[in-house]
Amino acid sequence: MHAANCFPEVKSYTAIHPLGFSAKDVFDSIVEGKSGLREIRRDFLESPVYAACFSEEQNSRLKSLCPFEGWNRFERLIWLAGKDVLEKSGIMPNGRVLFIVATTKGGIEEIENNPETPENLLIHVSVKKVIDRLSEEYGTVKPPFYIVSNACISGLSAMIAGKRFIEAQHCDCAVIIGADTLNDFVLSGFNSLMALSDKPCRPFDRTRNGINLGEGAAAVVLQNRGLESRDSDSGVPQIYLTGGATTNDANHISGPSRTGKELAEAIRKSVREANTGSFDFISAHGTATIYNDEMESRAFAEAGVSDIPVHSLKPYTGHTLGAAGILESVICIESLVNNILIPTAGYTENGTGSKLNMQTGLEKKAMNRFIKTMSGFGGCNAAVCFEKKISD
Repeated sequence: MHAANCFPEVKSYTAIHPLGFSAKDVFDSIVEGKSGLREIRRDFLESPVYAACFSEEQNSRLKSLCPFEGWNRFERLIWLAGKDVLEKSGIMPNGRVLFIVATTKGGIEEIENNPETPENLLIHVSVKKVIDRLSEEYGTVKPPFYIVSNACISGLSAMIAGKRFIEAQHCDCAVIIGADTLNDFVLSGFNSLMALSDKPCRPFDRTRNGINLGEGAAAVVLQNRGLESRDSDSGVPQIYLTGGATTNDANHISGPSRTGKELAEAIRKSVREANTGSFDFISAHGTATIYNDEMESRAFAEAGVSDIPVHSLKPYTGHTLGAAGILESVICIESLVNNILIPTAGYTENGTGSKLNMQTGLEKKAMNRFIKTMSGFGGCNAAVCFEKKISD
């Protein structure tokens, strides 16, 4: 069994979402039973749908917190999340710090807002502008950066990449940021798939009828545990990213594998790499579409983890696309730190063909480890493992 301090440590994390502008605020809102979902209407939608989107007041706050002229919402979200975790982590973005940004659509809403400036549609242009500004803020040389855009698993893929870069000694720290915005382009795309729900989503439930989209950003800083910049206080929880794996079932451009075998393999690989002990809960992708939830339940059975309590956070956050893997991991880290297990809102009766140990109520209990899963278009799957240790 590995010692936890062999793995990269989560030095800081944050979240920006309609539920709150910090990880604590988002987590506390969920514990209070609040959801970021609300009814929205568009002319191209036959009926209203539910989604988690920033209010006009919150969008104004984003602008005031990031008042750079000409920046779009995607860029503001990256900057705010990156600035927050850098300040909290105590590290400086020098030559041994790597930036990784996860997104599916970037600033695609510029198609609607300013179609005559196509450079704003190029994700690497937006990201470079933000990373350069973050570097200037800290008075350091401009660091390298990577962009991960791999459908819904982008956030988990970015964290796995950061873990591997650190373990290969290519960097000492990885600043990993996920962000996506909700706009008419994204809504119309999912609407064309007939995947949007006109009600708050109910993952894994018999009555589930589709997805709720969302928007926001989240970030984590991973650091090589062997290069600790400061001693941890006694009794303070330390969080480690202990395992991570991706697979692809190459099943369909949008539909998941019917068997779940490929997601199950990602789970097994991640758990084997972690090799740290039993897990307290699984945070599922749980989109509340018919095929995803059925596939995930089969994957859990195939991987031998069906007895572990499982939840989906989508009824609270909506599906935030490229940010989802990081955002939901951050919420689950808060669960570990606070020893509070979050239920799946709206779940009453299993609607999948495989057994599930669904978490249906808020529960306070000592917890040390969780598994996070994601699956996405093109047949991609990912799983990561996190562990909490209390310093002596």
